[in-house]
Amino acid sequence: MSPSLLSIPSYQATFAVPLHCDSCVSDVSSALNKLKGVELIQASIPSQTVTILSTLPPSLLVSTIQSTGRDAILRGSGASNSAAVSILETPFRRPSPSSSTSSSVVSVQSSSTSDPIADAMASSPVRGLVRMIQLADKLTLLDISLSKVPAGEYAISIRQSGDVSQGRRNLGGIWKRVHESDSEDKQKGGGVEAGDVGSLNIESEGKGQTMVLAHWPVWEVIGRGFMVERLRKEGATDQGAAEEEEEGLALGVIARSAGVWDNDKTVCSCSGKTVWEEREEQRKRGII
Repeated sequence: MSPSLLSIPSYQATFAVPLHCDSCVSDVSSALNKLKGVELIQASIPSQTVTILSTLPPSLLVSTIQSTGRDAILRGSGASNSAAVSILETPFRRPSPSSSTSSSVVSVQSSSTSDPIADAMASSPVRGLVRMIQLADKLTLLDISLSKVPAGEYAISIRQSGDVSQGRRNLGGIWKRVHESDSEDKQKGGGVEAGDVGSLNIESEGKGQTMVLAHWPVWEVIGRGFMVERLRKEGATDQGAAEEEEEGLALGVIARSAGVWDNDKTVCSCSGKTVWEEREEQRKRGII
C-alpha cells in the first residue's frame, strides 16, 4: 500500500548536512518548507545537523536537501529501537571488462557496452536501500529505493530467514506473522503473509522508489531477509527467465539502525574515517 504522505503519523529524522552560515540554513529550510508534510525544521551550524519533523520518507528529504547543492546523511530516525535498514545487493556479479573471470562470486558473462545501466550494474553489487521507521505500536514506514536495475515490474517481500549466503536458496518463503495466541497456526505453519510488501515498477532509467505502510513493529523483522525480484515476463523461455532472475534479484538482511538522537558520531571508531569519507565510499558502492 502506498499511503498518502499526509495521512500517516509524523516522525523526527536527523541529517548531517554541511552548514557553514545562516545562508546555508536558509537555503536548506526554504527547500524543505516547499514540501507538503514537513512540520518543523531545526538546523544547527555548530553540530552540522538538520532535524526534521515530517510524514515524508527519508529518501525524499535527502534528495530535497541535495537539490540545494549540499549532501545529506541520515543520522537517525524515529525513537530508539524503532528503526531498521537493509542494503540490497545482487548475488550475481557482472565482471567489468578489466576484471578476472575467476571469482568466488557467481558471475554472469558480459562485455563493455554503451548501456549506462549495464555498466553501472557491473561496477557494484549494490542495487538499493530500504529504510524502516516505526511510527506507532504496529505501524511501520518502509522507504524503498532501487537503482542500477533492469526495467520491469518487481515483487518486494520480507522472507522467513535472513541467510543470504546462498542467494535466495535459504531465505525461505514470505514471512508469515502469527500471533502468540494462534498455536494452531504455528503448528501448521499458517498465519498472515505480512512480508508481502507489494511491487515496484522500474522505468528505463533503472531507478525507482516507493513508500509502504506495514502493520507490524520493526522488531519483528530484524534479522530477516529482504528480497526484490523482477517478475517473470509472460511467455519467457526457461533460459530467458533464468537470465532475468540473475539481473533482477536483490537481497539484504534487515538490521537495526539508530533512532533520531542515538547517533552523534562524526568519526567512525572502527575505521577512523569521518562520516563524509564514509558517505563517499557508500556513494561509490551505489548506496543512495
